[in-house]
Amino acid sequence: MKILQIFRKVNIKESLMLFSISIMVLISRLFYFRWFVKSICGHEYFDIAQNIAAGSGYVGSGFFHLNYAPTSFLPPVYTYLFALSLKIFGLIPGHIMMVVFQAFISVFIIILIYKLGEEIFDKKSAMIACLIFLIYLPFIYWTTMIWDTMLFTFLLLVICLLAYRFREKNYYGNLIFLGILIGICALTNAVTLIVIPFIMLYFLYNWKENFSKLIFKIAVLIFAILLTLLPWTIRNYYVHRVVVPIRTGLWPNLYLGNNPAATGTVYLKENGKVANRFEKGLTMHFWPMIEDLRSLNEIEQENYFKDRFLNYVKHNPAKFISLIFKKIYLFWWFNPYESSNISWRVEYFLLLYFASLGMLFSKIHKKQISLLLLIFLSFTLVYSITGPFFNWKYRLPIEPYLMILAGFGIKNLLFLGKKD
Repeated sequence: MKILQIFRKVNIKESLMLFSISIMVLISRLFYFRWFVKSICGHEYFDIAQNIAAGSGYVGSGFFHLNYAPTSFLPPVYTYLFALSLKIFGLIPGHIMMVVFQAFISVFIIILIYKLGEEIFDKKSAMIACLIFLIYLPFIYWTTMIWDTMLFTFLLLVICLLAYRFREKNYYGNLIFLGILIGICALTNAVTLIVIPFIMLYFLYNWKENFSKLIFKIAVLIFAILLTLLPWTIRNYYVHRVVVPIRTGLWPNLYLGNNPAATGTVYLKENGKVANRFEKGLTMHFWPMIEDLRSLNEIEQENYFKDRFLNYVKHNPAKFISLIFKKIYLFWWFNPYESSNISWRVEYFLLLYFASLGMLFSKIHKKQISLLLLIFLSFTLVYSITGPFFNWKYRLPIEPYLMILAGFGIKNLLFLGKKD
């Protein structure tokens, strides 16, 4: 199999149906953007991208937006794409073109959902999963946000599809290509680093090789990943004089999720009560630290919060463990402090319900879903330690896999007792 041939031939009827759904996905995203979005939020990405576009380099104000300096606060791939859009099209058109780009990414996401669903289950399940993606409101909304969510979701789907296909065709060329792709994905969202060991576990379980050959192939894959990360890691070392593989922000995020005011979300307690706005809780909690932080560079701020996080865990082990379980619950359910549209909640509840049925039916029909479960486990691990601060944004990249499972669950309910 050629390493770039990830899409197999489908018949005309399937192609037309998938094409029609893809067009509807594109139109729905652009329609929502045109009529319902009043402003485009660039978050921290705009902070750095505007400086790149202006020729000032990879400069930003870091986690607390205190001092402008060369930074490693965000991964580079999406940042440079955004900067390129600003450079070519200008300020407002540059924002708009990023949304259009993400709308087209949505089309590729739905194709990947179909192909992965077909690989794991069957065509009917895959098509149902695509229909779920079409009408799923959180994905429509996040298409219009300037954040790496859509690109990360796309890259992770490509990796999962290739991993599923390479479980048997694990040629060295395939593994090198996959390693480069995983590296690019990690340079888009650093959570990928936690996903990597789980992909390795999947390969170790599925590859039928002698031990020495197995280890060598894993080493080839890891080498390709590290080689892809190396240029950015060297750049970060040049800037900070310490090894920063992808980005900073780990220790501030760990502290944000584990401190005396922590709730398991971005909403912190103020005088024992959860603030009605997360900005208020953050301001009240971090304000006494601002003068100390202002005098520290990016790496010194990391160490500042590393000490605070470790000190909290050391003196509050029971609370730390209870927060882990609370954050697992919040990651897979709803943030009680974050307001969200009731229709989002209804859609997600139904998605979770039918995905659970899909897991049950997959066990009955002996379908191979271990890769999906490992992806779920990796994300759960990350956000049980840091925190699902905004659970829609952080959970969204793995919701296509819930859709695939839900498609299989719905298909089995609709065609119960019938053969494919």
